[in-house]
Amino acid sequence: MIQFDRFKLKHLRQFVAVAKAGSISEGAEALFTSQPALSRSITEMEEALGDIRLFDRARTGVTLTRNGKKFMAFAQLVLSNFETFSADLVQDEGATGGTVRVGMGAYEGYTFLPNIMERVLNRRPDVQFNCMSGRFQDLINPLLQGKLDLIFGPVHSGPLPQGVKTFIVAQSKPSILVRSDHPLAKEPTVTLKMLSQQAWMVPVANTLPRRTFDEVFIKEGLTPPSGPMEISPSVLMIAMLRQRNLVGLVHPQLCALTSESAGLTELKLASNPFSWPVQLTTVNRHHPSAAVSETINLIKSMSKYYQCGDNSFDNQCHNKNDMDTV
Repeated sequence: MIQFDRFKLKHLRQFVAVAKAGSISEGAEALFTSQPALSRSITEMEEALGDIRLFDRARTGVTLTRNGKKFMAFAQLVLSNFETFSADLVQDEGATGGTVRVGMGAYEGYTFLPNIMERVLNRRPDVQFNCMSGRFQDLINPLLQGKLDLIFGPVHSGPLPQGVKTFIVAQSKPSILVRSDHPLAKEPTVTLKMLSQQAWMVPVANTLPRRTFDEVFIKEGLTPPSGPMEISPSVLMIAMLRQRNLVGLVHPQLCALTSESAGLTELKLASNPFSWPVQLTTVNRHHPSAAVSETINLIKSMSKYYQCGDNSFDNQCHNKNDMDTV
């Protein structure tokens, strides 16, 4: 006997993920969960269906049984209908309303995102923004679960779960900051060789910002600095720069937005080779709300203003006619 009361939408999503991946381990990786937990969930689904086997299991992976193929069609139909119904509910909130749920990095929350939100609110004054700050690995699961509509800022350079799309919208030029009493603070111009010999507040390891940071030094035949501190660009970075004689990369606007930047000096290079990639991450869903679609389009429009570090988005986007074409 089928026990429908034991089913949840997450079970259907898990089943579809495993079926598409052809492997419980790869399905678990795509869903950012553990293999034992996902395997247990699949077994529970099969028991709830009256001990009907959904997958044939082998060392090389899993394949759908005949009943599994039927259940696959059912699961995809339910998930599709639920997403469509959810979007319709949001659309009914009115042309000026809706909800946009954004996962963001600490850096983007202080720099780019307020401009995007302000432009959406000017057009749709009843829109509600729900914002969650964190690293990419903290935000991807809520995005996959439908708790977020998009991730703005944090960059992921590894394999992506199925259905996830990324778009680099900016390569923003950061300032190179030190304390005013740092040995390099009085230098009229610094070189990469001088910087490579300093203690740094470097980007977090195994991220695209760290890779691009290291490549700047490697291209010049230099050993990239390794620390002693790893940190994402944020107000915390500015606070730590004031306390420690380290070198750090900070967005100029972030410096302007915080009074804690007092006592810091920007180092001058003949040409600033550093950049911060800013990424938009979305997941394939049917019928996103008008407010979500407009927010995504506005974020994508940033890319035409950021060409290899041209930080002109703030000024350019004040042109009303230009924004009306998004």
